This record gives sequence, C-alpha cells and structure tokens, in this order.
Amino acid sequence: MRVSAAEGAVRAGWRSVATEEARTSGARSEANQRYRKRSEPEVQNWRVLIRPVTPADHDHLLPGLVEVLRDSVAGGASVGFVAPPDPAVAGGWWTRTLSAPDVLTWVALDAAGVPVGTVQLRLPWQENGRHRADVAKLMVHRRARGRGAGGRLLAAAEEEAGRLGRWLLMLNTRTGGDAEAIYLKRGWEVLAVVPDFATGTDGRLYPTTLMTKVLPH
Repeated sequence: MRVSAAEGAVRAGWRSVATEEARTSGARSEANQRYRKRSEPEVQNWRVLIRPVTPADHDHLLPGLVEVLRDSVAGGASVGFVAPPDPAVAGGWWTRTLSAPDVLTWVALDAAGVPVGTVQLRLPWQENGRHRADVAKLMVHRRARGRGAGGRLLAAAEEEAGRLGRWLLMLNTRTGGDAEAIYLKRGWEVLAVVPDFATGTDGRLYPTTLMTKVLPH
C-alpha cells in the first residue's frame, strides 16, 4: 500500500490503534508464539541464500516464484489473491512485477537454488516521496518456514532502502498473521488497524495492520 493510502485511511477515521490493539491482542500474541516456535532451527545445516532478482534471472526463477506465490496464498497469506492463482496467472503477475522499474525484488534460494521466499521494495516515483518506500509481498514457502528466511528477506529490503535514502518505510499485513510477528520482531511500529480490509481464502473479511519503520538517516 502506498503511504498516501495509509494516510487516507487514518484521516478517514478508522478506529484507533489502542482500540484495535485491545481487540486483536489475542491473535497477535498467538502469532508471536507461533513465530518464536518456528524460529527454532529444525535442521542445523539448513541454509538459504538471499539475493536480488535481476532481469537475467526471470526465466529460470519464474517457476519457483510462481510456486512460492501459490503456496503462500494456499496457506492464507494476504497478498492480493483469494485463492491460489492458476500458474499462468501467477506467471503473468510475476512477469509484470519483475519488469516494473520502481519495484525491487529479493529471493531466498535453498541449497538447490530453488526459490523458497521473496520480498519487494516499492519506490514511490513522486518527487515529494523520494524519502520513503513500501515493503510488500513478503512470502516464504511453507516448507521453508521457521528457519529465518522471512527475517533475512526483510533485512535485505531494509538495508537497500537505507542505502537509497528511503528511510521511511511503510507496509500493510494481515492483523495477527505470522508476517506481522516478523515485522514486530524487527522493530516495526503499528500505525492503525483497518477492519474488514481484505477477503481471506475462506471468504471472510479480515483486518489489516498498517505499520511503519524509520531507518537511521
């Protein structure tokens, strides 16, 4: 979500953070417990490589990225789809995303070089927004969760944002979800909780948490 959208939601009078925190604290606590449990290494020698995706990577990484997207949606991730997209649809989405000049993408690769996670940094093009960026689409395949890939992907995006002078970061994530726990662990702050923001894979409406992080500058 762009910063302007977040500001608009807050200006429109969405419920205060304090009120929504009281209503969602149980879900958030449960998510934190799940994340801490998953953070315990299950395989001591399991390794993942985090690196940027370049145009030359498109063809050989695309099948794995499609699978990460489809698995994430199937697992309940709120990333813009209400059901795992057909591989052709997912491939088209990735092709458009990877060709966008204002979107930077990182991938997590397992020991075999297969994508198991990804994250994006979206750079506003407006002249008055050159100091900020949006973190989006943090996804980790369920077979690779609990080994720190999500935190490392996020760290890579944050590091590059700082290098580019994009010190004000924004994102939105499903309230009480596993991703929210990762963001909180890395020092992100809650701005607001928007009720009934996105439809889940079960057809129900779920709240979304708007978050921000200010990098050293």
